[in-house]
Amino acid sequence: MIVIVVSRIDVVPGEIVVVASAGDEGGGVIAITSTSGSVVTSIDGAWEYLAPGEISSVSPGTGQHGSTVAISGSGMLGGGSSASSVTLGGVEVDDIVMSNETYIVVVAAASAVEGDGQVTITSNNGDRLTIDAAWEYLALGNIT
Repeated sequence: MIVIVVSRIDVVPGEIVVVASAGDEGGGVIAITSTSGSVVTSIDGAWEYLAPGEISSVSPGTGQHGSTVAISGSGMLGGGSSASSVTLGGVEVDDIVMSNETYIVVVAAASAVEGDGQVTITSNNGDRLTIDAAWEYLALGNIT
């Protein structure tokens, strides 16, 4: 399997961080070619493309500060072990109650902006998964 790197993010002693292009599921070898032409190759299976993650439902799809929201899907952590960040309508949630590859529960934070927005999950390995127009912040209630 050949992995084409889309962009190099960072190079520090002992570590190279890159963004890989899309690919088919499966494992492969990592080969690093320097500007001088020298090549370093990993053992077979050092890299594995995973099936793309999917968010299948956000329930409820509307709410406000303090709403408990369940997000269901598959591969939502992209190989990571936990969700490190979740945003509803662009606003970081107050709490990630629990997270795994198929189910994430969060508590919505306050938002000054009403309306539809994306739900974005970032896992502890940096993988990001987004679904458009899956969450709507409602106007805060007013008790008179």
